[in-house]
Amino acid sequence: DSLLVRGPVGGAARLAPAVHAVGFVAGGTGITPMLQVIYSLVRSRSALPRLRLLCFNRRAEDILVADELAELSAAHPEQLRVFHS
Repeated sequence: DSLLVRGPVGGAARLAPAVHAVGFVAGGTGITPMLQVIYSLVRSRSALPRLRLLCFNRRAEDILVADELAELSAAHPEQLRVFHS
């Protein structure tokens, strides 16, 4: 097994077809670039890879885009899972 770790970079919509899973880690306002990448993948790929987002905030009310994340994960329940801590 191997794990490739990179910072957020443009072009996520151009992931190789062999990519079957993408993990994201974000905290506070760092959620916004992750959300942009997730939206890009949702819009551009007919077969989404498994997307997992670990979102860290001090309090539930600090989550900037909680409603959007809930809507996205509800719309793609098999592909997108969001975990809050």
